[in-house]
Amino acid sequence: MKNNIIIKVLLFVILAIVASVYFLDEPSSLSNATLYLAAPLIFALAGLYATRLYGHGSDSGIALFFISLGASCWLLGEIIWYVFKFFMDKSPFPSVADAFFLLAYPLFFIAIYKGLESIKNEWRKIGKATLISNLIIAVILALAVAYWGIYKVYDPEAGSLENIFSISYGVGDLFLILGVLWTSSLVGVYGNGKLGRFWKIMGSGFFLFLLADILFAIYQEKYISDMRPYNYIDIIWVAGYLILAYGLLEKALLINSIKEKIGINQREI
Repeated sequence: MKNNIIIKVLLFVILAIVASVYFLDEPSSLSNATLYLAAPLIFALAGLYATRLYGHGSDSGIALFFISLGASCWLLGEIIWYVFKFFMDKSPFPSVADAFFLLAYPLFFIAIYKGLESIKNEWRKIGKATLISNLIIAVILALAVAYWGIYKVYDPEAGSLENIFSISYGVGDLFLILGVLWTSSLVGVYGNGKLGRFWKIMGSGFFLFLLADILFAIYQEKYISDMRPYNYIDIIWVAGYLILAYGLLEKALLINSIKEKIGINQREI
């Protein structure tokens, strides 16, 4: 319990520092961009840590493994974007960074699928009201992404590669919408239990990425030109990274507590 509170406070402090620096300083500066990288790094390390503790012997362990892979892809994408923009004087969009960002989408989708596969026989317990409400939300978000994330970003004057990457982000966000829908339905089955809580936290983090990606699609040119307040979209991405990291770290604390209670070593989990 104490460790959980410490993690919450530390992650909140990191978010507060990033947000404060963005508001007080030039968001596009090298120091701010370097500070921003702390969020995806924490997410990736949390994924590796949780995966190492849990192992790969179950659907939940496999789900954590794919989340870890996706987190690593996003971290690599962020680092490449950072290097291209500040050290190579190249446009980070489109670039190889986008390939890593987009690769994470199917990995996260596989993670969500594996996480739900262990309770595939529990779907009958999901109430119709929950399914209908989640479906309505998913349809609304899907239409928003289809319009602003796919239709509006297509530029006939841009290169084919730029359009492919731009539209692919919209398609990737549609996968995240499905993931948010699934995790919400899962919470409907497990209520406030540990498994339901984990996927609820992950769904919240994915939703923030969905929101930030929609805003990026709408204000892409102004964001890339480092115009305020559009570059504050970074703060939403940072919050998403930290929420996802918190979900993984809380999962790791749960694994450790179980080990302590039953008195077995890591290989026996």
